Amino acid sequence: MNDRLLVARRVHRLGRTYGIRRLARLFRHRPEAWNEIVNFELETFVQDQQRRFQEIGLDWGEAQGVISAVPKDHRRRGISEHYAIFASWLGSRPNSTVLEVGTAQGRFSGFLGSLLPQGRVITIDLPVEDLRYMNATIVADPSVGVVGRAPEERTANLALPNIRFVEMNSLMLVNSTRRFDAVWLDGDHTNPVVTLDIANALRLVRPGGLLAMDDVQLPGAWFGVRRSDETWQALESLRKAGVVTYGLVHKRLTEDALLITEVRKYIAVVTRVSDRNPLDLGDEDPHR
Repeated sequence: MNDRLLVARRVHRLGRTYGIRRLARLFRHRPEAWNEIVNFELETFVQDQQRRFQEIGLDWGEAQGVISAVPKDHRRRGISEHYAIFASWLGSRPNSTVLEVGTAQGRFSGFLGSLLPQGRVITIDLPVEDLRYMNATIVADPSVGVVGRAPEERTANLALPNIRFVEMNSLMLVNSTRRFDAVWLDGDHTNPVVTLDIANALRLVRPGGLLAMDDVQLPGAWFGVRRSDETWQALESLRKAGVVTYGLVHKRLTEDALLITEVRKYIAVVTRVSDRNPLDLGDEDPHR
């Protein structure tokens, strides 16, 4: 395809999705965005993704083989890279116990269940009547409506015997003491809930376990009604306090998701720095 035509199509697609005025302002205030569009090559981001996986101790290429071996009924549906993250980590840990926050239609739940023949998946989500079900990144507003109410599809996806679904608000995890080998957070992406979810997940994941969370956007990203950088803010606060370190991988390896910096989204893989009790001062009265 002619290079000029290719660039024109990319610009047209961005303008149609995000608005011509917004795109014009971007070029005016950040001219280098034009170079990102002109010089975009998907293979560069694939290589970058492989590097990002290596930095968090995972193997992107190996994950593709694990994914392809999943039975047809629960095969990967969707292009989000969290499938590869969990395939890489769980591929050699078939007896793990995983907590998923944000079941939605249960597609990823079924995938996890297939990866864990000797393990277990506990997945939680809000009642379907809750206005924030499947709209977890917006303020509850009856005028917005609820996207993708699909309890029938969810029932089919959760049919494996090693999957347990619990209908509940994730904030109730504050009362849980159950530990998990891996946790996937894909619930509310706005504060205060996202910060509380992260804190609960850090408490519930076992030392050396996997904690990953969806839809991380950096400052300056283009926010729609379902976009926010509040997950990043929470992670940065924890990092600066010395509680965690984290790595980011690209959420999707597609041209539309990567074309310019402002539309990119990430998945965070979080490592707890220490499990030491900071208030264990050695002077406690054992009788109190």
